[in-house]
Amino acid sequence: TGNVRLHTITEGAAPIRLTVEGDMVYSKKKQSDAYISKLTLNAKPGENATLEIEWLALNHLEGQTFTSTPTFTTDLLTCRTVAISLAGTQNHVIEGCQIVYDNKLEQKPSLTTVNSGRPQLIRRAGPSTEVTGKLDFLDFPMTELSRYLQADTFELIVELQGDIIEGNYRKFLR
Repeated sequence: TGNVRLHTITEGAAPIRLTVEGDMVYSKKKQSDAYISKLTLNAKPGENATLEIEWLALNHLEGQTFTSTPTFTTDLLTCRTVAISLAGTQNHVIEGCQIVYDNKLEQKPSLTTVNSGRPQLIRRAGPSTEVTGKLDFLDFPMTELSRYLQADTFELIVELQGDIIEGNYRKFLR
């Protein structure tokens, strides 16, 4: 009854600037002009999927009023299945995965007094974004494996399926 939502996030040409808020118990901190530098996704059937986020920010403020509401502690994705599709071959169930999305960013300090020593610049440290991964599987078909080893490039889709939300719809991350 209206609870199921599909959110699609598409990578743009340049890193997106965000605002990050954190309650450190003793102080509320806010960082603006933050760029996501690295995402690390870990998933294994029967466990909660985790996503580690690293960012670089140009501004840091203490004692701020928050404008967002955290939901991460109440909306977990417990993986019921972890499956991959490679080069059009669908749904090989695997034992787990780790996917690392590295934006190849670096932060350069300011040597001027204008910014009082704060970082002045966040830029790409390498030519492009890098995605690496590790897939854990048992008894993967040898004919499929040899096909991938011989290919120069191929599409890899990882799908994590969780609990049923409503009807036939499940929580999932693809």
